[in-house]
Amino acid sequence: MRAHRIGFVFQDASLDPSRVILDSVIEPALHAGWSRRQARARGRELLEQMGVAARADHRPGEISGGQAQRVAVCRALVTDPAVVLAEEPTGNLDRDNAEGVLAALSRATGAGRDGEDSPDAGRTAVIATHDPS
Repeated sequence: MRAHRIGFVFQDASLDPSRVILDSVIEPALHAGWSRRQARARGRELLEQMGVAARADHRPGEISGGQAQRVAVCRALVTDPAVVLAEEPTGNLDRDNAEGVLAALSRATGAGRDGEDSPDAGRTAVIATHDPS
């Protein structure tokens, strides 16, 4: 059920230091039974949306904390899960990166800034945070 229906964003990104970014992003999709080709295409699409596609072949130690957290969001969204659980997803980020992460999670739920729902409406993001903004 976890592989198909739930995505996780951990406070510290939890990226495997021995693997390139794209491989970390697609891992949940592979566990869910996706083909490597399909998973890589979706992973690259998400990395592009989050502005970190140029880092797809880098290892976690070669990217910033903000980039790592955006990669973690990509990993959580790769299977288009019904529920995303995010533990302090913005806790270690500057304001601009924090807003980008929250915007990505908002888009994933289908909630638009103008109050209109997108075709993705119906997904749920649960965020635990101490960030008052």
